[in-house]
Amino acid sequence: MLANGATIGYRDTGGSGDFTEIPGLKELPDLGAEPELVDNTALGDSYRHNEMGIGDPGSMEYVFRYDNSGKGTSYRVAKSLDGQTKEFQTKLKDGTAFVYTATVALRVSGGGVNDPIEFVMAHALQSDITITDPA
Repeated sequence: MLANGATIGYRDTGGSGDFTEIPGLKELPDLGAEPELVDNTALGDSYRHNEMGIGDPGSMEYVFRYDNSGKGTSYRVAKSLDGQTKEFQTKLKDGTAFVYTATVALRVSGGGVNDPIEFVMAHALQSDITITDPA
């Protein structure tokens, strides 16, 4: 399945109802984390013994087309979220939804000749990610 058709939306933390979509999404981050491998080897063991620890999703970075031409455009919507903690939903084309709470950090990317200006919305995860399968 292609990433085409994926969306991201937000709402107040603990809110209900629909998520407000942020337009201009170009790239999704990895959603989830690989658990850290924790060494639990005893001195008498011949081989290392490991356990699965917790995962670190890192900074989940969404890339958007920069548009600051008016109210409701991608950059203005994202800028209103900068520094705030909100509930987010990333929804794939097949209907799979990833919902979590995160704090937002925003930056505008650099560029050069024939490079589009983009902005990056980084999410610092504040909750587990809940995955809902399509109906």
